Amino acid sequence: MQSKIYRFLITILPFALTIATLSFAGANWREVAKTALFLGALTLLLIQAQRKNPHTAILTGLLILMATKIGLTAFSLLKYNQPIHSAIVISSVANTTKIEALEFLISNRFEITLLLLYITLTSLIFIAPISIRKHSKKWPTILWGLLFVIAHANPTTRKENPIFYFLQTKNQMIAWKEKALQTDKEIAQSHTSISSKNIKYIGPNQQSIILIISESINKSNMSLYGYMRNTTPELIQRRAELSVFDDITSRWGSTLPAIRDMLIIDTNKTGPSVIQAARLAGYRTYWISNQSDSYINGRFGMESDSFISANTGSEGRNNASLDEKVLPHLATALQETAQLKFIILHLIGAHPHYDLRHQGYIPTDFTEDKVFTTMKKEGRWPWVIKARSNYDTAIKYQSELLSKIITLSSKIEKENGTRVKVIYTSDHAQNVGHDQNTYGHAPGRMSGHSIPLIFWPNLQLNQHETKRPFSMSRFPGTLIPFLDIESDLIKPKDNLLSPDFQAEPRLLEGILIQ
Repeated sequence: MQSKIYRFLITILPFALTIATLSFAGANWREVAKTALFLGALTLLLIQAQRKNPHTAILTGLLILMATKIGLTAFSLLKYNQPIHSAIVISSVANTTKIEALEFLISNRFEITLLLLYITLTSLIFIAPISIRKHSKKWPTILWGLLFVIAHANPTTRKENPIFYFLQTKNQMIAWKEKALQTDKEIAQSHTSISSKNIKYIGPNQQSIILIISESINKSNMSLYGYMRNTTPELIQRRAELSVFDDITSRWGSTLPAIRDMLIIDTNKTGPSVIQAARLAGYRTYWISNQSDSYINGRFGMESDSFISANTGSEGRNNASLDEKVLPHLATALQETAQLKFIILHLIGAHPHYDLRHQGYIPTDFTEDKVFTTMKKEGRWPWVIKARSNYDTAIKYQSELLSKIITLSSKIEKENGTRVKVIYTSDHAQNVGHDQNTYGHAPGRMSGHSIPLIFWPNLQLNQHETKRPFSMSRFPGTLIPFLDIESDLIKPKDNLLSPDFQAEPRLLEGILIQ
């Protein structure tokens, strides 16, 4: 008869090994928890299955795949400090030839041998619970089985299923190759189309322009714009130094189309970018990114003279790279000898998960205040209220970061005698209990498109001019003149800062607004 201690140890060992391995390798706690969830469901289903049941073979195969997934994840994190699905790993593997793959295996034969031993031993430990006699009580298995099925409704949890995990890896590599070909074609075509255009620099001999594109920032959550919580104290202190535009929207509610809209010049958004125009005008261009998006970095990073990735994590919500990582790279760029510099900082901003955007940062207590009371009265769920608190803390972190960038810019101006100008905006916004009892992207709703646009130093515009309605799809028409570039690529009516500006109806994901 099997002892209770044996049953307990043989059941708990797979969990302990998984948690220990992934935690030691530095995996995100969410990934560890989701992996443990799937492992628990598979283990209990295996215990209940009969040895000669065909389901047993399927479950055994899944557990071996799970062991392989955990081993590869730990290997990648420990050797390269990169998760498997990071842009760096995906692009490296997708761009590797058979000869290069063989050379990698030979040069890393010791680590590969250890990895194979780990996967083999872990597989044996994972399938060991089959030796446990089938338990008479089925409710734990039914409960875990239901959790297993329900977990697949969430895409970030579903991908921890080893089948979906390896399918996603394969699909990401295929997509990367397609994006690489598309990006190369776009850059070549746009370079050809812009080379014949009239582009002339008409500004001072020395200047640096810093464009900060943050992520998922709703201007309604900034106290600079009148929000009840004090989320931007540093910017309020600098209010006299800033030009703050009140009625700015993104055309799109997700990152990729929003960034293309903001930086590609022609109305069809298929032509040259502002970066290419700046290079032709004599600027040295920099793309400093704390995002790991393969297309955006591939297109706009590769167009720039200097591309720096401060983010070594994977794409998606579990990426915990803090935006302050861009500061040393920005300081270095500002000190370089080029007379004209156009520096774009692409931040991760307040992208979900909101709590990861200020990890290690001591948050202000946003619990028992007017926003909390109002959201409770509106019937918002407790987790939505908590998400708003984390979101607002992420906004506060952004406020401090922008203030640090302005301080650095001011210092460079004084030390080097070089004019520095800063623009801060966001790709799109977020709904965090604003007009729905949920949180996240909100394409087509104003809460998903209402973004900040802040200039430093103050442009000395009147109140009427800072309240002009403006869609960021027209932003190249403002940015090119702001770079002191004269060109027939843009129209004066699209320049938000010009007396010739003309307001036009705006679109939010195809929905017309005034």
